[in-house]
Amino acid sequence: MLFRSSLWPARGRDRSVDNTIGFIEHYLTARIADGVAYDGSIGAEYKHTDYRRDNAWDADFDDAALKSRNALTFGGNLTLTGGLRYTHFSNEIVLNGVEQPDTLKDDGVWSYELGASYSVLENTRLRASVATGYNRFFEKYGNFGSMALNTAGAGDDIVESRTLEVGVRQGWTGGWFDAALYNIVQDGVPRQRNGAIESVEVDQTGLELEVAADITPQVSVSAGYMRVIDLTTTGADGRTLNGSIYWDGQAASVPENQFNARITYRPGEDWNLWAATYYSTGYEAVNQNGAVVERDGFLRLDLGVGYWIKPEWAVRLRVENVLDERDFGSTVKGVTVNDEGKLGRVFWVGTDYVF
Repeated sequence: MLFRSSLWPARGRDRSVDNTIGFIEHYLTARIADGVAYDGSIGAEYKHTDYRRDNAWDADFDDAALKSRNALTFGGNLTLTGGLRYTHFSNEIVLNGVEQPDTLKDDGVWSYELGASYSVLENTRLRASVATGYNRFFEKYGNFGSMALNTAGAGDDIVESRTLEVGVRQGWTGGWFDAALYNIVQDGVPRQRNGAIESVEVDQTGLELEVAADITPQVSVSAGYMRVIDLTTTGADGRTLNGSIYWDGQAASVPENQFNARITYRPGEDWNLWAATYYSTGYEAVNQNGAVVERDGFLRLDLGVGYWIKPEWAVRLRVENVLDERDFGSTVKGVTVNDEGKLGRVFWVGTDYVF
C-alpha cells in the first residue's frame, strides 16, 4: 500500500493531490521445454486520488485495474514479452460544494505491451517494443476553469498513448552504454477552444543515450543525453498547432539538448555520498501561427548523503537545487524574470527502515 501527498498553499490556492494505491501481484515461473523458460505475473491495482484546487474543486478519482505481464526466454538469447491491462475509471466532481454531472468519456481503457530482445553478442543486446498506456490528466479541472464540465467539448477524455522504441545496450565489465530511439503518440490531450475542451493528438520523437560505469570499487558514475527530435500537435479538425498544445499563446518548450550526470562515492559500508546535475542548453517554443519564442537554458545541482545506522536502518540528507535556480527553462531570452515566491533550494531529511 502506498500513500503520497503534495500540497501547494501558495497564494491561498489550497492545491493538493493525495494518492492512495493498493496492489497485489502473483508471480509465475515455469519451464516450458528444453531451453524455453516462462516468467510472468498476474495482479490487481486500485488507486484513489483526492484532488483539491483553488478552494473550489474537491474531486475524487478512482481507478481499478487487472493486469498481466509475461515473458518467454529461448536459450538465454531471445526474450519475447507481452502484457495486458484493463483499467476502469470513475469520477466524483464537486465544484463550490455542488456535485457536477460526469463528463468522463470512457469508463475503461485496455492497454498492452509487446516486445523482443536478442543478444547478438555476449554483451550486445538489441531490443524493440510497442506499448500503449493512459494518463488521467485530472489537472484539467481548475487549470482549464470549468471547461471540462462543458458537454459541448471533449469533456474528461482519457489521454491514451502508443509508444514505439528500438534500442541497443553494449555492456562490459563494470559498465554499459545504452541508446534508444522512440516515438510517442498521445491522443486525447486537452486543449482550450471556445470555452470548451478539444482533444488533440501530440506526436513526439526523441533520442536517449545513457552510460554507466564503476570507476573504482568505491566510485561509480553515470551520464545521459536526451534530445526531442520532433514535436507535432494536430487539432481535432486536422489543423496543425505546432507546439501550441494547451491553448493559444502557450506553446510547449521543446528542449534543444538535455544532459544529466551523477557520481556516487561509497567510502565504507555505512556511508553513501552522491552528486547529480542536470543541464539544458535552451528551448524553442513554436506557437500555432509559427512564431518562435526562445527560452534560456538552466543548470541544476543536487547533493546527498546517506548513513546506515544498522543494516536495516538508514538516515538520509539531500540538498536539491543547490544553485537556487528558480525558472527552469521558462525564462524568455532578454526578458527580466520576477522569481519572487518561486521554489528554489530545498533541504530534505529522511530515514529508511526495512522490516
